[in-house]
Amino acid sequence: MLRLERVLDALHTQELWAKMENDLSRILSGDTVYLEHLIASRQRQAVFHRKALPRKEDRVVINEEASDAYTVVEVYTWDRPGVLHTISKTLFEQGISIQLAKISTPGAQVADVFYVTDLAGNKLLDARAHEGLRDKLLECLTAQQ
Repeated sequence: MLRLERVLDALHTQELWAKMENDLSRILSGDTVYLEHLIASRQRQAVFHRKALPRKEDRVVINEEASDAYTVVEVYTWDRPGVLHTISKTLFEQGISIQLAKISTPGAQVADVFYVTDLAGNKLLDARAHEGLRDKLLECLTAQQ
């Protein structure tokens, strides 16, 4: 009878936890340069592990009717390291406040839904602003590829 077990290397596990604690501490202290470095590093690593899957086109849907209090922004793209950061950073840079986020990654596809307002807490009602936001999100998602 042959029995195989994977034994965790306690020292290696402790080193990983220490690195994760250090990374999290730097990020939470506002070290955005370090955060961008971590994301770029993960993106480079992911290029080697990415499977050749059928790609769907990135899509952003902005909906005023789905909620009385919020504008609903739906983002559909393929999963990759840093994609949620890219989306949330873009929303922040556009002066948008995320009130609720529903994050979903079925397989390699991202289907994230954000309930958002402007910084004053109001829905985003301007159709031109919707178009500008949609274009900016698509631009950032394309640039991240």
